[in-house]
Amino acid sequence: MELVPIDPAIPGVTKFDAVCGIAGESNKYYFFNGNNCWRAQGGWNEPFIIQTEWVIEGPFDAICGIPGKSDKYYIFKGHYVWLNQGNITYPAKLIKDEFQLDTQKLKIDNLDAVCSVPNKEDSGSNIYYFFKGQQYWKFARQVLEAPKTIEDDWGLDGPFDAVCAISGDTNVYYIFKGRNFYTNDGSLTGPQDIVQWYKS
Repeated sequence: MELVPIDPAIPGVTKFDAVCGIAGESNKYYFFNGNNCWRAQGGWNEPFIIQTEWVIEGPFDAICGIPGKSDKYYIFKGHYVWLNQGNITYPAKLIKDEFQLDTQKLKIDNLDAVCSVPNKEDSGSNIYYFFKGQQYWKFARQVLEAPKTIEDDWGLDGPFDAVCAISGDTNVYYIFKGRNFYTNDGSLTGPQDIVQWYKS
């Protein structure tokens, strides 16, 4: 079956590799596909080559902001994670080393999506959700919880292309899968076409 582009304005793009909110900007998001990145709010800005802003060549597996750090992001690709701050991207670290993960609990490579939110129960710390296949892991207070089935808690089977919290709300998430997106605020709504998301 032929894959239909999400929007004629971005020909050839049938899904996104990663999505994350733009730090310090309300309801503005970065969308990544291959080696291109778009800034989106009510439409698509002209794409730019990922390396011009992020240094690392695409595609990315996932990207997420670091809550409480207005200009910091984690970029995930394969076994590695990079810390980006402003126009500086620091040398890669193994994901298991950066997050001090037990490799017996999580195969640390090629994650489908990563999402981060502030930890409301522990000021100054953050929660990270790692998604891979049909499972996800919650990482909080330097502890990685046992894997859980995505569909049981998120209302939709994996794998996901991207997950990100809605700007300004740590309890509502956008889930991206193919050309569709879903909203989860404890219950799932969707699917809706991504074109409708950015026009809303």
